[in-house]
Amino acid sequence: ISTQSEAFDDEGQLSGIKVLLVDDSPEVLETMTLLLEMEQAHVVATADAREALEVARNTVFDVVISDIGMPFMDGHEFVRLLRQLPAYAHTPCVALTGYGADQVTAGNDASGFDECIGKPVPYDDLIDVLRQLVRK
Repeated sequence: ISTQSEAFDDEGQLSGIKVLLVDDSPEVLETMTLLLEMEQAHVVATADAREALEVARNTVFDVVISDIGMPFMDGHEFVRLLRQLPAYAHTPCVALTGYGADQVTAGNDASGFDECIGKPVPYDDLIDVLRQLVRK
């Protein structure tokens, strides 16, 4: 008999989970995509929040990870608009930020982020947060 956590380990900790990743840094997109795919997540990555909204209108994701500080549209505005789409009213959203966590907590509540992780992102913390959010 295998436990649920053993099944996750055998398949990759994020096996089958669809992730929308939004960050204006090509390095962050590349690294995060690689790490998430190592855990067998299906990742769509974009450097522009406006493009991410278009992608989200056509594909339903299990979790959304977004940078906060981006040009054209910041992460707060992106998630506020994303939450207006019926399919994303309750989808877990994780904020990535290079700012101090105390500077973004209030904004996270207002814009609908479920969790906030500081950059550089600790790998184990990211995977643990995503697993917990998707299991809810």
